[in-house]
Parts: sequence; C-alpha cells; structure tokens
Amino acid sequence: MRIQRWEKILAEYIENEAQIPFEWGVSDCLMFAGNAAYVITGHDPIAEARGQYHDLRTAAELSANLGIKTEEIFDRFYERGQIPYARRGDIVLKNHNNGATFGIVYNGKAVFRLEGLGLVYEPLRSVGMTWRVE
Repeated sequence: MRIQRWEKILAEYIENEAQIPFEWGVSDCLMFAGNAAYVITGHDPIAEARGQYHDLRTAAELSANLGIKTEEIFDRFYERGQIPYARRGDIVLKNHNNGATFGIVYNGKAVFRLEGLGLVYEPLRSVGMTWRVE
C-alpha cells in the first residue's frame, strides 16, 4: 500500500536522483526502481540485493545466487501489470544496449537511470514489462 503523500515524496525522489551519477550497486537501475518503490510504500523490495554487487558481472551472479532471472526480481513483491495501465510509481523493464534495465513510471513516461546518461525519459510504450507498485 502506498503511503500518504507518496506523490510528493516520489517527485522529491526523482528530483534528487537526477543529481546522482550511475554507480553499480548504489545508484544503478535496480536501485533506482527499488528505492522508488521503497519511498512510496515503505517496503524495501531489494533489501537482499543491497551491498551485494558492484558491477554487471556481480549483479548477474547475485541474480543467479537468488535463483531468479533479472526480469523476475520484482515478481516476488508486485503483480505484473499491463503497460497501457501503468501508473506513476510503477516499475518498468526495458531491454537497452547492455540488457534489461529497470525504471519507473513518472508523469506518463518511463524513467531509467542509464550508465553515463543519468535519468532518461522514454515513451511508456517502449517498455516490455511493468509491475504494479501497491
């Protein structure tokens, strides 16, 4: 369940995140999406991933150690939704150059944190999956 004033909290989160550079295991796409879910629900869906990886290779190893595919990480906490019905704060997934990239829905766009680019806003129709953050 989303906490009171989640819209304002999410807006502040996005504003702050725009200033933070990409860093594996700290401020990458998984942390960006998971932290967004955390600030609007108070539940941390990526607690077991925190501090457990520091590059693409160790991120893949973590996924394997957890016994899940990257695209299944949020399945344990949220239901998958239909892309046309994704709403602000929902988590999305898209395949980018380096593989799967998590993001969130914000103001009708999919927002991703990409290495070397920071926060990138893309059309929602460009995503492949979405999870209802509730």
